[in-house]
Parts: sequence; structure tokens; C-alpha cells
Amino acid sequence: MPRNQEWHTSCLYEDSSGLIKGWFALSKRLLLLVMLLISSTASANWLEITGKAIIQHDNIEVAREQAIKRAVNDAAFQAGFKIISQQSVLNGLMQEQHTQIEYAGEVHRVEVISEDRIDNEYHVQLRVELSQVAAANQCQSSTLKSKILIPRATIAHQEQLRYGHLFGFSEAFVERLSENIQTDAVSYFTTLHTDSDVIFKKNLNQVRGYRFPSWLGKITNSQYILVPEIIDMSITPTVSYLMGLFESTPAREFQLRLTLFHSISGERIWIKDYSYSVPWEFERNAMIEPQTELFWQSTYGRTIDKVIDNVVSDIDQTLSCRPTLGQLIARQNDRVVINLGRHHGVRVGDIFQIILVRHMFDRLSQLTINPDPSHAKITIQSVTEFTAIANLMDETSSLNIQINDLVLKSK
Repeated sequence: MPRNQEWHTSCLYEDSSGLIKGWFALSKRLLLLVMLLISSTASANWLEITGKAIIQHDNIEVAREQAIKRAVNDAAFQAGFKIISQQSVLNGLMQEQHTQIEYAGEVHRVEVISEDRIDNEYHVQLRVELSQVAAANQCQSSTLKSKILIPRATIAHQEQLRYGHLFGFSEAFVERLSENIQTDAVSYFTTLHTDSDVIFKKNLNQVRGYRFPSWLGKITNSQYILVPEIIDMSITPTVSYLMGLFESTPAREFQLRLTLFHSISGERIWIKDYSYSVPWEFERNAMIEPQTELFWQSTYGRTIDKVIDNVVSDIDQTLSCRPTLGQLIARQNDRVVINLGRHHGVRVGDIFQIILVRHMFDRLSQLTINPDPSHAKITIQSVTEFTAIANLMDETSSLNIQINDLVLKSK
């Protein structure tokens, strides 16, 4: 029913029969309104959420889009929804992006309540419609964030970087990816390891008796390892016309493969390819530094930024229902240290359950982990940025606890 609709009583006649008819008509409308309100209350809930983004180069439209996207992401992950992002591509250029929230085939509304510019930030407030059915079936998202290690991206064909002199793109890309993750990700944060490449070859599967991802996670105290591979950055040949007086704009490929490993088990849990062909608008002999805004504000750079946005969202969806596992890294009597801290969301007073780790060899002589839940629990006493000190709650049930055993936050 429209908000400003008024009840008209002109149907009330002076005679008693007309008055009764008018009263019944009004009663039916009121009853229908009450039923609609009850039905609406029973089938849907509204969640109010805020989002903000920094305004760069006085581009309010981009900041508004980012603020809305962050607010929608927060709402979606709080409610256990899935974000569906659809993009239209025309002549190799990314056009308008449509984002919708979906759960079990249902699409829920998103309304903008207010929006305002405050200094160099753009703020929005949204109302998101959530169904009770979806809320009942949603996964129990972890209250802790996981730490993801990102090494330097490997370039499959280094010679492709000569066009545009894009040397240093590997470091620039992972830094850009990490910055976006720190700003937009809900269930994880990152740390960079750009001193060396991480290439998973057969001879590196086992390092010091551990699977290589487990070994790298062990020395960096990371829960996951994200390996970026730049597969293709080639330039498509230009086409000359009108006797060579004009040339078509060359297109440049961007093909990215990302692989996510669990650093404790060493298993690959997610892999995805992203591929686009975008016009390269720079001159043939131009020297472009990939760390500069000149590059990132170009069509090619903005396309990579869109890819990064999708990557952040895709990994968030992958990790949103996965529990954050930590490890014991030190023990002295009834006091232990775990590799989860304030940055992960750990607070003083939190209780963690200890999961004993038992190693065994499989039929291929590969070292595997056999977790064994115990009754031992710990209570957090003090927290630093990336570690926490805890006390064992029951010494008798913690006799078999060893370094590298797992910890899981209790509900």
C-alpha cells in the first residue's frame, strides 16, 4: 500500500445502511493492512548496515560504489548470504557491474537509507531485507579472522612485461591485492612475503618432512597461503587500415590464476582463473611504472582492480563458513602461547578447545594429519597483535598436549 495513501470517508452516507456499508469496507481494508504487516514481519527481517570509502581524485561515484559494496558485503556475511556479481563486457571493456544477494534462489532487497560525504570519505547506510528461512539455514560464520600469506606473484612469461616496461608488476599486483583485502575482506587479512616466488614443484612438495604449504605456513604463522600466478599479459597485434595511416588500439590480456592452500594440512582448498582482454591505451614505446596511479587509473589498471574486487569477495565466500584454526607455538607448565591474536579477533577471556595432532604416513609415504579432539580447554589471559597467552583449564586432561596442536574457539 502506498505510504501517502489516505483513508477517504466519503463512502459514509448519512443514512444508516450507507454508514454500515462504509464501516465494513473500512474494516476490511484495516484487516487487510494488519494481515499484510503480520505477514511481512513473519517472513522478513531488516538489517541496517553502514559502509564507507575514501574519495580518491574527487571521484564521488567510485567512492559511493565502493561504500555500498562494502556495506552489502558486511550484511551478506553477517547473514550467511551469497553475493552474486554480474558484469557486462563490451569490446573488451568492463561495463556496469550488478550485485545481488542470493540465498536458496531468493533475491533480497537492498535500500539506501542515507548517504553523505564527510571530509574525504563517502558514507552510506543501507537496509537489507533478510528472510527468516535463510537466517535459520545460514552457516555459523567464524568470529575470528584467518591470516593469509601472499608471496610474490609468478609471471609465466617474463618477456611479456617488456611491452610497456612493466617490470615490477609482480610486487605491485600483490601489494594492490593486499591493500584491498585489508580494506574490504570480512573473514581474513593478509601478510606479504614478496622476497621470493612460491612455485609448487614435485621436489618442493616435501620440505623438512612437511608438505611445502605447511612448512611455509609454519614459519610465518599463517592459516592459509594464497599463490598468485600471472599466466598471460600478452599484447594482441594491431591492425592497420587506410594505407597504414591508422592503427587499431591494441588489446592486452590479463589472465590470473589464484590457488589457496590450507597451511596446516597442506591441502589445496580453492583455485580459480580470471581472464580479460582490455584495450592498452598507452603508446608503443611508453614506459609505465606499475606502482603509479597513471597505470592504475588506465583502462587496464581499472580492469585489474575489478578483478581484485572479485577475488576478495570470492575468497571471503570460501572462508566465511570455515573455522579459524590456530596452533600451540609454546608451552610452559600450564601456560601456552597460540598463534592467534588481536588481529585475528581474539580477546581476553575467550575459551579455546585443544585438538591433538597425530601425524601418519599415507600409502604414498606422504605425511598427513590425523586430528584428535580432546577435552582440554584454555582461557586467554593476554593478547598481542598476532599471538595470545592462555592458561590450561584442566591439567589432568592436558597431559598429552604438545607444540603444534590445534586450537579452536569454543562457541
